[in-house]
Amino acid sequence: MNVLDIENLFFDELECADHTVGIVSDRFLIEYLLDEVIQLDYTSINYIDLAPDRIEDEFIMYVTAEGYITVTPLDDVGYLYRQEVVFIDMDNVVQQDVIDICVNEDKDVRLFGLC
Repeated sequence: MNVLDIENLFFDELECADHTVGIVSDRFLIEYLLDEVIQLDYTSINYIDLAPDRIEDEFIMYVTAEGYITVTPLDDVGYLYRQEVVFIDMDNVVQQDVIDICVNEDKDVRLFGLC
């Protein structure tokens, strides 16, 4: 898969979603997707923290059914409970416990890799 494939899958889910959709990855992919998501007519910013001093950390971005975008470092696993569908990057910094929490909470987990 490449970045455009992930973008298409994420956007396809957003377009038909009546629930919150999230993605967990590195800062660079999240920043790229954020640039695309904020251009959608039905989205607006709730909270964005791209933490330039935390380039190596895992980040989460999610969009609610109402179109509110939140981006933050994944310091608090409480953010994971807010999504019904979550895309998780297997190639980067995402820890196994993130996957475990999502699976244990019966989230619709979609694992992907770019390499």
